Amino acid sequence: MDQARRKSIKVVNQKRSERPDDFVRRADYSSEKSYKSALNSARRKLRKDGVDVITSVVQPSADFINQFDRSQQIKFFHDCLDVMNSDRETYGRTLAAVVHFDENIPHMQVISSTISLQTLNFMTKKMFGNKTKMSRDQTKFVEAVQAKGWQVERGLQRVNNPDYQNFKTEAELKELQVNRFTDEKIFQAEKVINQARLEQEKSLKFFKESQNKLADLESKHQQFDKKVSKTKDLIDHISDEINPQSKIERKLNLAVNFSSNHLYNPFEISIEVFFKSLKSVKKSLKIGKMN
Repeated sequence: MDQARRKSIKVVNQKRSERPDDFVRRADYSSEKSYKSALNSARRKLRKDGVDVITSVVQPSADFINQFDRSQQIKFFHDCLDVMNSDRETYGRTLAAVVHFDENIPHMQVISSTISLQTLNFMTKKMFGNKTKMSRDQTKFVEAVQAKGWQVERGLQRVNNPDYQNFKTEAELKELQVNRFTDEKIFQAEKVINQARLEQEKSLKFFKESQNKLADLESKHQQFDKKVSKTKDLIDHISDEINPQSKIERKLNLAVNFSSNHLYNPFEISIEVFFKSLKSVKKSLKIGKMN
């Protein structure tokens, strides 16, 4: 089946490529370029994504088909196939037909090609059309089968069937309720998301403000430390002016602290500082005697 289908498409593409120059009327185009483009399009291969095969199912009601024996059932399906073959613009070109008796209701499956051997183009859109055309084609099919002597009835048309209309109305109401419920859930979810986004923005703003305040406090603390250090230096200077001995004591304390913080020999450092301090004391005593 698939091999025959590929072979059919190959034949159609070959015929399209052999179309003569006058297949497209030169007078219909304003320029040579547009004419050549149209001619090349007419000679181009069929699109690979085009629908070239469809399947149709002929399934009568169980009450109708089961009243006949097997030979009459086959005759019925054969007549149905004749109706389809007589109108290729509606049903396509039949490639295969199979009658299934292995299920509850006998039915026929028809495989048709949508490629016209006359125009060498797809007929899919023309065959199906819209819902109105498909409903009209079903009516025409039943009338054609009835003309062959079979007392079949057209299935209920949904457009004019009040039961269907009531069912459709109920279904639409249920769908409307479902949509409203869904919309409400979506609205609540969006509300929660927006609230969470606002909380997140507030938290981020608070964090940034806290960081700025912390940086400001650190800056002020550093300035305060500098002021304290300057004040201490000033106090030491004044103290040294009033009492030179305090400077010696401070140097001795510095030496002891330095030796305790660093693993050096405190005795060597203290002796060195001691002699320097002793010189300062002698110098101070000489100045005092002179005064």
